[in-house]
Amino acid sequence: MSVKLPMGPMQPWQQATAAGLITAFFVLALTLPSGIWAFLAAMLALFIGIALGYVGGSEAVRHEASKRYDRLYGLFNEAMEQRDAYARKAYDLTDKLERAEADLLATAAEKTRLNRRLEQLTQGPGAQP
Repeated sequence: MSVKLPMGPMQPWQQATAAGLITAFFVLALTLPSGIWAFLAAMLALFIGIALGYVGGSEAVRHEASKRYDRLYGLFNEAMEQRDAYARKAYDLTDKLERAEADLLATAAEKTRLNRRLEQLTQGPGAQP
């Protein structure tokens, strides 16, 4: 006889173990008083309750941690976008400042050239002291 389970057929030693456990259960069911069965049922329910509580609690913690991670990841992405926007603004301002500096230097050079030209014209032939 081969029992088909989702994980595959049972090995002979697994079948023997299952048959032994079933036999032990029926022997104990016939020989143990009801108070002991009530105690065993309570212990089994307690064990199952603790196990389910642990699984449910850990799933709730995982879910909460996942929500927090998603929130933090969103804040991180938003901060990175703001950083990129500020970097672009800084680059644009630096570019404007460099152009303004170049214009100022060109204007100063033009002023110096015009002042020299004016001095030449005022000191040239026929200039009045």
